[in-house]
Amino acid sequence: MNRLHAIVIVTLGCFAVSSRYELSTPWIAGITSTWALFLIFINSGPQTKVEPNSPPIVGSWIPWLGKAIVFSRTPVEFFKICRAQYGTAYKFLAGGRYVVVLSSPTTIFNFLQNTAKTLDVVEFQMIGIITGITDRSRMPYLYSIVEHKALMAFAHGMSRRTYIQSAMSFNLDLQKRLLSHIGDKPEVTVSLLEFVQKSIFTSNSVALLGPHFDIDVYDDFMKFDEGIPMILRRIPILSRRGIRGRESVVAKLSEYILRRWRDEDGGYLEGASDVISDVVRELKAADMTHMEAMRLLNGFLWGSHSNHMRTTFWVMAYILTDKHVFRRIHAEIRIALAEKFSDINAFLNMDPGTLDGPDFNLLTSTVTEVLRLTALPGSFREVLQDTVIAGDDGESIFVQKGEFVTADVRGMHLDPTIYDDPETFKADRFLTEAGVYQYPNEKTFSVFGGGSHLCKGRYYAIHSIRVFVILCFHLFDITPVSVNGSTIGLPQADLTSLAPVIRTKEKLWVSLRRRQGVVVG
Repeated sequence: MNRLHAIVIVTLGCFAVSSRYELSTPWIAGITSTWALFLIFINSGPQTKVEPNSPPIVGSWIPWLGKAIVFSRTPVEFFKICRAQYGTAYKFLAGGRYVVVLSSPTTIFNFLQNTAKTLDVVEFQMIGIITGITDRSRMPYLYSIVEHKALMAFAHGMSRRTYIQSAMSFNLDLQKRLLSHIGDKPEVTVSLLEFVQKSIFTSNSVALLGPHFDIDVYDDFMKFDEGIPMILRRIPILSRRGIRGRESVVAKLSEYILRRWRDEDGGYLEGASDVISDVVRELKAADMTHMEAMRLLNGFLWGSHSNHMRTTFWVMAYILTDKHVFRRIHAEIRIALAEKFSDINAFLNMDPGTLDGPDFNLLTSTVTEVLRLTALPGSFREVLQDTVIAGDDGESIFVQKGEFVTADVRGMHLDPTIYDDPETFKADRFLTEAGVYQYPNEKTFSVFGGGSHLCKGRYYAIHSIRVFVILCFHLFDITPVSVNGSTIGLPQADLTSLAPVIRTKEKLWVSLRRRQGVVVG
């Protein structure tokens, strides 16, 4: 059975139905039935053997299709129910394949750290769908270039020692982007989500691609980003808007690269960061067309922007809707800016490592806590041969060739045996009794993945999230407000998909008032 067919139900099914596009019951039934009949026609699906140490199987009365529908409709709730009933390791049938779900710290850590050839990532199956590259035979090769060349170049340029250039560019641009939302007005009311997304996107683009990049591409990018669930489900009518957005972004990106690329000194992207120049150089050196390279670069940049924007939104939302936390972080920022830096220019041009010091302990703990609460499982791997994954207390979890394995990191992050009162936001959860920030145990905190797939831009992302909060509190008095009866509390989370960071169904409106006497850089 072709991997892509199985993943349509397993990894892509998690996006049905998104909060923005609700499908009627006949639509859902029609789509599900069509795929089911097609997949049954090509392969009736394997029947798993009961082996020693094999995880318990979630019961289902639907042959072959199993739990595909309920998983695709409410994946997070489905995982929560199964974990309560079957424990930290179980599997369920979905479209002729079994999906093994792991949620204990030891099994998740060993799963993510796996370097053997027994667990194969399936992300390359998604490249064509996300980027619009239609030649499926090219996917394994293109994925290998992204995985072993482009991502390695990005990792080198975004290490703890080398991300300084991008971080400083982001800092200097962000202040201008934030102030542009208020202009000459003393006060404005804005959607926090849109305020965050546009500011992060544009400043990220400048930091990575350079100041000459066409920032007007934001609207098209957001059409693409919001349309990802429909694009992945490949429903022509509902995915049309997202595809149009993607194609517009690719066209502008292509024009920009052609205009700014220079062949001297081994090749570089004029005005861009060294890290993106290196990534583009690796793509251009590979055996691919210019448009294949541009589509891959667009997919690469989409991954860099999307999670970053949503995490920043949630950090701001949690802080602004908790008055006690707001006051404490507000005071921490005021004191640090006054005592640590001579003026705002000194802050904007600082070494990024400065934020890792004791001056911003509470803010850093808050960011870590929000990451814990908003990260969702998203990594699926296929078992290439029968093997075992080491579990807790010497336990061995048997997984069979042909099955998929995923880590339910949200289940682990909300486990009361690991985190006290886990569903409650505690800004100081990661502070010691002395008030010093302490990074959580990597075996119980998996928001950035693990092993070779550990997020390459994590240092830059954490830095820029903190800078966003600090600059907002320096420049503005920010207050949640109600618009047309909207809530001024924490927005409702959208748990109907397994996007890496939770999306929201609601807007949080805020009033921005420029602070009196603030000197900008």
